[in-house]
Amino acid sequence: MAWLLYTRYRDDPRGVALSKTLSSLLFLGAALLWPAADPGYGAWILAGLVLSLAGDVFLLGESKRAVGAGIGAFLSAHVCYLGALAPRADLSGLRPALGALLALPLLAAGGVALRASWPKLGRLAAPAALYFLLLSALAWLALAHWASHPRDPGAALIGLGLGLFFVSDLAVARHRFVAKSFSNKLWGLPAYYVAQHLLAASRAWV
Repeated sequence: MAWLLYTRYRDDPRGVALSKTLSSLLFLGAALLWPAADPGYGAWILAGLVLSLAGDVFLLGESKRAVGAGIGAFLSAHVCYLGALAPRADLSGLRPALGALLALPLLAAGGVALRASWPKLGRLAAPAALYFLLLSALAWLALAHWASHPRDPGAALIGLGLGLFFVSDLAVARHRFVAKSFSNKLWGLPAYYVAQHLLAASRAWV
């Protein structure tokens, strides 16, 4: 990841392609090193990581077709993460006020990002809106599950993982559609790769 940040700073397309692909292969490899405690959950997470790797490769391109393919791959990855979490999420201990408190910043941040990106999305507007809706719902479900089971390591891993994934996608949206800046990469890339490694590790706990 440090190599990726360096190549981004130097604006080196070949270095970015190599370091990004390697960084993404590493979170996929990490998942394979963690034995799945629940084969069903483990398979969903592994599928999500594979699709995330595909999305990373697609987003190396700058064309709208490449961006659209990247959004599609990550949308599919989040569907896999939802398939992993939804049957196992237990919100019985969640207070309604806390649930609302968790939802408000997610919806606000996603709405602001979508509104700022909207003028440049064009035909990608509908998929992007669906993506942010799913992303916000998934992050909320993961954080709410963690809030209901604060001492459960698996709940913490997936809550932190999907929470950081949400943060990283805000950085991507800002860089792609609002204001290109290396500062977006400084916080977005670490959030993304830490998120994926946490989700990979959650296979051993959930």
